[in-house]
Amino acid sequence: MNEHVVLLVGAGTALGHDLARQLAAQGWRVALNDLLPTRVQPLAEEIIAGGGQAAADAADLTRKLALQTMLQGVLERWGRVDALVFIPSVQPEGNLLDLDEWDWHRGVDATLTAGFLITQSVGRVMRELGNGVVVYAGVEGNGSPVFAAANAGLQALALAAAAELAAHNIRLVWQPDASAQSLLAALA
Repeated sequence: MNEHVVLLVGAGTALGHDLARQLAAQGWRVALNDLLPTRVQPLAEEIIAGGGQAAADAADLTRKLALQTMLQGVLERWGRVDALVFIPSVQPEGNLLDLDEWDWHRGVDATLTAGFLITQSVGRVMRELGNGVVVYAGVEGNGSPVFAAANAGLQALALAAAAELAAHNIRLVWQPDASAQSLLAALA
């Protein structure tokens, strides 16, 4: 039996659902994160009903205390996190001239700040384990200038953090045009 644990951020997306089902079918223990529990709780129940191991862990990862509480729950449940998959999903609609400041901050925070905070927190857990893999999913945007800017920042974060994490035997992969299959390959 596979004892590996994956924390899947953005699990409430269609891509997240597809990936979670495939990982569970391969024997991964799957911690499903999304802002809203209604986006991940039914999926966790489906995976468990199918014989897999899953838990829904709703939290706003732009807030470090909420993130730490969620991560502590995963660690108490399974004792480890071997892989982190981050699927950015907040894409405020509207063009640049009509967006308000709240849309800007929420979009940037949900992608770039959350990416930084979860990578830092899970990276520390992986450093203690002696290895791990972090995968940032490059997803197609809806044309939102907020998402385009935040996603470019996430890609830059991946490039900047990869060497530091590699020193601790943690692979960081930027997976452009992510699909469930490409994300599974990046985790192998």
